[in-house]
Amino acid sequence: TAEKIAAVLRKVSGNADVAVEATEGLPMLNIDIRRDAIARYGINIEDVQEVIEAAIGGSEVGTIVKGNAKFSLTVRLEERYRRDPEAIGRITVPAADGSAIPLAQLSSITS
Repeated sequence: TAEKIAAVLRKVSGNADVAVEATEGLPMLNIDIRRDAIARYGINIEDVQEVIEAAIGGSEVGTIVKGNAKFSLTVRLEERYRRDPEAIGRITVPAADGSAIPLAQLSSITS
């Protein structure tokens, strides 16, 4: 299906370098946030999603300036930890009372 879509897109004027990226066989990490668990701790789902995004996708922490060029400085977990459900489960999410709850207590994490 992706190849059929790419073939159509290639015919559209202005498109360049249309390619299909294979995702089959790539490691996938599924994190299903348990709403009942986060409610118990007074945590919003957005807060949990931000923690996950920062850990896996990265979080911009600053800017590097070199001459006239500016580059974002992003910090994220090392790849081997981003693929490990147990490591992801140890990431903590701040609760309403100031405590830190491990993500594994708030979600189901599978690979």
